[in-house]
Amino acid sequence: MLVSNLHDRELPLDKFGRDLATPVQVIAAPAVPLPHKLQWLQMQLAALKPGLLTLFNHHYDVATVAAAQPGVAREIAYFHHADHDMALGVFLPHALHVDCTNLSHHKCQHYLGVHNPVYWPLVSPDAGVRQGHGFMPNGELLTCSHGSVGKFMSPGRYAYFDVMQRRLAEVGGSHLHVGMLPDAVLEGFRTRLQAAGVDPARFQYQPPVPGLWAYLRDSRVDLCISSFPIQGAKGLVETQGAGLPVLQNESGLSKHHSTRELVYEEALWWETPDDLIRVLQSLTPELLAEQAVAARRFYERWHHPRELAYALNNPRRTAPVPPVRHPPCDTLALYLR
Repeated sequence: MLVSNLHDRELPLDKFGRDLATPVQVIAAPAVPLPHKLQWLQMQLAALKPGLLTLFNHHYDVATVAAAQPGVAREIAYFHHADHDMALGVFLPHALHVDCTNLSHHKCQHYLGVHNPVYWPLVSPDAGVRQGHGFMPNGELLTCSHGSVGKFMSPGRYAYFDVMQRRLAEVGGSHLHVGMLPDAVLEGFRTRLQAAGVDPARFQYQPPVPGLWAYLRDSRVDLCISSFPIQGAKGLVETQGAGLPVLQNESGLSKHHSTRELVYEEALWWETPDDLIRVLQSLTPELLAEQAVAARRFYERWHHPRELAYALNNPRRTAPVPPVRHPPCDTLALYLR
C-alpha cells in the first residue's frame, strides 16, 4: 500500500496495519514537493507492476491521480471520494469508476456520464444481530443518534439540538448521543433543557466507542435517529446489521445530505420536526420489532461482506445495486441556501 501523505503528517501506519486481517506492507511517500511525490509514486508503481491499482485518495490529491497513468497496472479502479467537494479523477477514461452507495453510483452513471461505472458496496463484518431485546420497556422509549460532530453541526434546515429539545419535551423516554461533542456544546444544550423544564439527564452522552456495531447490539436502544443534517453511511450499515430500527431524515435540500436511499424500504422517516414527533408518538413495541427484522434483512441482502467480495472477484468488477427511489428535492430552497 502506497500512501501519498499529501500534507507530510505523522501517520499511525503501524496501528493501521494491526487492524487488517492479513499483513500488508504500507509505505509512505517522503516529505518532498508535489512534483517529487509524483515521481516517487511513479517509480514505486513501476517496480511493483500491480495487477489491480485502486485509488483511495483525497478529492484534491493531484499526485495520486496523475500517477495513475494508462499502463501502470493491468487494471485501475478509482474509488470516488463522493462528499460535498468536487473530486479529481472522477472522469479518468482508463479507470473503473467505483462508487460505494447506490445514490452516488446512480448519479455518476445517469447524470454525470462517467466512464466505466461500477458499484462496490459499503460493508461491515457481521458482528451479530441483537437477541432478546424487549422494545420500550415500561413504555419508555430510548432513542439514539451517532456520528462525528460535523454531521450534527453542519448547516441545515433543522438544527439537531433544536429537534432533540422537542423530542425530549414532547415524547417520553431518553435520547443517547454516541460520538464526540465539544464540552461547551454539550453543557449549553443541557442548560437549554433545564430552562425548558426538561430533565437534562434524559439527554445521555457517550463519547466515541471502539466499535459502533457491538455497542449498539449490546445496548438498550429502541430506535436510531440517523444523524442530520448529514447522514453517516457506514454508521447506517452497522446499525442495520445489528438489527436496530432506523428513523431517517429525508432532506428537502439534497439527497446527498440525508436520504432513505441508504436504509431499508420500510424504514420510518421524517422531513419536518412535526413529522418526527408524530412518528415517535405512534411507536409500539410490535412496530419496532418488525422494523428491526427489516433492518437486518437489508444488511444481509446489500451490505454483507460477501457482496463486496462478489464485486471484486467477478469479471465485471461490480455488484448488484440497491434500487434508488426518487423523492423530490426542494430545488428553490437549495438555490436560496
